[in-house]
Amino acid sequence: MPLLDWNEYEFIEVLAVMPTVEEYGTHHRYHRVTPPLALTLTVYPYESVVCISLTLENGGLPVMQFAAYVRERIARESTRDDEWLELRDVIVAPNRFSYIEMGDPFDRTRYPLRHTLRIQVVPQISLVWQRH
Repeated sequence: MPLLDWNEYEFIEVLAVMPTVEEYGTHHRYHRVTPPLALTLTVYPYESVVCISLTLENGGLPVMQFAAYVRERIARESTRDDEWLELRDVIVAPNRFSYIEMGDPFDRTRYPLRHTLRIQVVPQISLVWQRH
């Protein structure tokens, strides 16, 4: 799997939280609460995978949970009024280890569709999909 093209400081800027970094740097976890939702992003830079979990702020079972295999890059984007993280050319799967059943998600001949995921936390948590 390719290395993830990302900048951890852009995550801090957009999410306005510091990550919890695993001892050997194998993953970075960002947890942002914007009532009534809580967003957890776990970035695996050596696998080009971002696991995304959306729950109610008081905890409990996830409202939504999936893994995004990022085939291009993650970038901070902004306009005068908004800013967001943009995960470019992603393949969505139920979890980080889905490649075992689905094959190589980075194989564009097998998975030719291109999607972009926009993650925004202000004024509220928002996940927006775009198909290219």
